[in-house]
Amino acid sequence: MNLGEYGFAKKVFHKTPVRDVVTWNLMIGGYVRNARFEEAVDFFREMVGSNVEPDKFTFASVMAACARLGALNHALWVHSLITEKEIELNAILSSALIDMYSKCGRIQTAKDVFNSVEHNDVSIWNAMINGLATHGLAFDAIDVFSKMEAENVLPDSITFIALLTACSHCGLVEEGQKYFDLMSNRYSIQPQVEHYGTMVDLFGRAGRLEEAYALIEAMPMEPDVVIWRALLSACRTYRKPELGEVAIANISRLKSGDYILLSNMYCSMKRWEFAEGVRQIMKNKGIRKIKGRSWIELGGAVHRFKADYW
Repeated sequence: MNLGEYGFAKKVFHKTPVRDVVTWNLMIGGYVRNARFEEAVDFFREMVGSNVEPDKFTFASVMAACARLGALNHALWVHSLITEKEIELNAILSSALIDMYSKCGRIQTAKDVFNSVEHNDVSIWNAMINGLATHGLAFDAIDVFSKMEAENVLPDSITFIALLTACSHCGLVEEGQKYFDLMSNRYSIQPQVEHYGTMVDLFGRAGRLEEAYALIEAMPMEPDVVIWRALLSACRTYRKPELGEVAIANISRLKSGDYILLSNMYCSMKRWEFAEGVRQIMKNKGIRKIKGRSWIELGGAVHRFKADYW
């Protein structure tokens, strides 16, 4: 599984005469690590039907799969099993529950779980703040962080990524800057590339592209491709082709989405010859737009869709 050979692992698993909880956990966890979330849930169903009792590690893995699928019916079923089997919620399971419901669109249920468990671990606070951030509830996220400070729970680097994401999604530039400075000034947490990336996204979404670029240039480490793509996306939104070209020049391995962003930026400014030039480059290099993918849960099953053009 660690090598991505899940097909071979599955054959070995089915040839194993005795399959205990550890064996099942290896398979389910392996599917999750390899982003085979539906297979992870299917294996869990098979495990439950085989009369092998799942443990806390099993539930942590299958909840991660449900979260990534956004499959609410699966999530509700898994949670009901935890209650039915009287599995005690530790910090890992509590944070996994909050994360699962947040990603399945049930932020109020995530709040209910958060309010019903002990807040003795930073991961539980992080899951709640990140869930609120994902749902665009920046002020709620900030409120949870304030309560976290009041209860003397020390934040970590993940806490601040969630906080900065919340500020970014709601255009709270000054608040984002405050928390970015708070990291090092109060908590001695040195910003990593992910924090800088979130700040670039924050400035970019707010249309403050020069500040975003200035921050990139001031970074103490090499900006990664995610940061340049955040800047490129903002350039597309706010029609800044020159800065967009700077971002493109710094992306070492361009993907189809990068070309599409640049082309669409030129189109929005009616610079048709430049847009056509980008499309021609894609054609010459044999680059096609990656198919769009989406899925929906209906009747307890996950249905997948693909979209493609030119």
